[in-house]
Amino acid sequence: MTAPSRGALTIPPAFRGVGIFPALLVAITALSALPGSAGGYRLVKWGVFGVALAVLALAVLIERPRLPAVRHWLPVGGFVGAAVFMPALSSALSPAHVPGALGLMCGLALWLTTFLALQGDDASRRAGISVLIWASVPIAGLVLLQAAGLRFMTSEVYTGAEFRAPGTLGNPNWAAAFLAPLAPLALSLAATRGRQTVNRLSSSNKQLERCEGEQRRAEDPGNRALAPHGADFSGPSGGKLIGALERPWPHYLVAALLAFATLATLSKGGALTLAAGLVVYVVINRQVQRRLRIALLAGVAASAVGALTFAWQQGLFVSASWLRGRLFLWQNALFLANERPLTGVGLGGYVPAYGRSSAALIDGDPSVFMPLSSIDFAHNDVLQYAAEGGFVTVAAFLLVGATALRTAHRLGGPLARGVGAALAAIFVGGLADSPMRVPSTFVLFFFLLGWLSAASRAKQAPSHEGEDTKKVRTTKEAALGAQRAPRVKQSAPKERRISQVRSTNEARSVTRTAGSRHSGHTAEIVLVAIALLGLVQGIRFLAGNAAWTQGRDALIAGRPAVAHLERARLYLPEHGRSASQLARALTREGKPADALEMLAVASTLRFDFDDELLRCDLQVRSLDPDAAIDRWQALAGRYPALVTPRLRLGMLHLQAGDRDAATAAFRAVLESPQQSERADAARHQARGFLQTLER
Repeated sequence: MTAPSRGALTIPPAFRGVGIFPALLVAITALSALPGSAGGYRLVKWGVFGVALAVLALAVLIERPRLPAVRHWLPVGGFVGAAVFMPALSSALSPAHVPGALGLMCGLALWLTTFLALQGDDASRRAGISVLIWASVPIAGLVLLQAAGLRFMTSEVYTGAEFRAPGTLGNPNWAAAFLAPLAPLALSLAATRGRQTVNRLSSSNKQLERCEGEQRRAEDPGNRALAPHGADFSGPSGGKLIGALERPWPHYLVAALLAFATLATLSKGGALTLAAGLVVYVVINRQVQRRLRIALLAGVAASAVGALTFAWQQGLFVSASWLRGRLFLWQNALFLANERPLTGVGLGGYVPAYGRSSAALIDGDPSVFMPLSSIDFAHNDVLQYAAEGGFVTVAAFLLVGATALRTAHRLGGPLARGVGAALAAIFVGGLADSPMRVPSTFVLFFFLLGWLSAASRAKQAPSHEGEDTKKVRTTKEAALGAQRAPRVKQSAPKERRISQVRSTNEARSVTRTAGSRHSGHTAEIVLVAIALLGLVQGIRFLAGNAAWTQGRDALIAGRPAVAHLERARLYLPEHGRSASQLARALTREGKPADALEMLAVASTLRFDFDDELLRCDLQVRSLDPDAAIDRWQALAGRYPALVTPRLRLGMLHLQAGDRDAATAAFRAVLESPQQSERADAARHQARGFLQTLER
């Protein structure tokens, strides 16, 4: 048998199987981008995720796997079940709940398919992590280039130190939320490679010595019978090249690149996420001394207390706009959670309920700070799940994290620690942002959970298999001993015991075979259902995004956009932005009644101040001056920070001949602290009206 040539490139079996498909799904979802799509990048990623999930389910179906035991389903299944079914008991269920439930079920499907794809050997799980880490390198490189000023695939809307990349990961916080958890994963892969290099070099040297000995025996004419037939020494671990290819230092470089790219985003939440992942990676390492781990935790706690104290003393809670905005969003989430602590308002219900809860918190006080930009998330996953799914869902969500950390600590290997640290980083990042609402981190979260569940099952399987093997070996030895023993008349009790053992083993074999067939058929049905779900979701999001992009561009250019936006609404009924833009398109075509109906639909999907202003403008067209003034005063009373209602009131008072009321309204516009282009334009108009009144 000839050895493989030194220059031959062989792909390890772990990279040729279905085990790398889940990691490829995460990488493809993160890398999918459309240049210039300043709002549709999330829709594109959700669509790509759906199609990739369907392909993954079909690939796993070919392997004919068996479903995991119930105990593996409990943490993740309990969380998804609580989030999906608890809000269904609420009388104020959001219309976006069903589409949101489908999205969360896709996450559960990704967990299951990852579990089934990786429940084989350790090499497949290691290969999946390796694929994911190396796929993150171009993302980190693009992040660094954009942070340095590259305008490729970036938006010109945003300026300042923090870059924005709508074509890739959306904004600095989302980029950091995806890259930061991968840093401890790269470190764990480096630790695994370093340990494997020593072991594989030793085994490779032993194999080479064995090969040389067998070749010498094969060349000896008298010992040809000793030469092995069909020997194959071309495996991935054969040869001295393994030690050079699997050095740990490339993974250390990747970890440093990921950390540097995370910090380059200038995302404060990203830096916190990175630090949390690295700390957890060290803390759950049982090889580190216990006193050192306790000291590290104490240092982290002291640093957190010091940071909060510094922020309080410097007045950042009332002076930093980004922190004030977060606090206001969190107050809204707590307000909604307290209203319905058991059921919540339904998945996707936080955004449409934001306007009502904000008005209740402000209570007409103009000094209360309120962010005036469009709101898509609560920027806190825990609080948003509390508002949308109730405190039962929050408890189940936190239980998923605690179970994952416990499993990672129990497994103890470097890769398991890295996965546990990455999950902990996502959880910590979810305290300041919403990674569970962004496709890239959403799929990363469920992939890591599936990886950890598969590793846990693989560690438990050998013990059970060992017991069965011992029982089979004992039975075979008993039967073989009975055949070799002298043919003497045995006692009746002994014959009965042997017969009982054989009958029991046969019954167990039949039961195991029947259970395996039943589980296999169930797994096939579940995987086909997952493939259909992923395909439907993928087509919905991709087709809906295409129609919405056409309608949005047509609306901006002044072309007819109703047909495109109606088609987008057909594919994505939960998409509030397309409903708002359809209302504007109908207004432009002279259909105010239809526009008001569409604005009512949009208000059940999202809250937007532009929609509120457009609704008032359309409603006052059919009202007398006094009713129109009352309508604008009601809006100004709910949201005192807005300047447009004050400007409209001044114009209405001026038309009615009430110069004093008009002057007061215009002066209120000038005194507004709102800083925006629209506010500056309103102040310019108000200043012109005041100059006219003073003449």
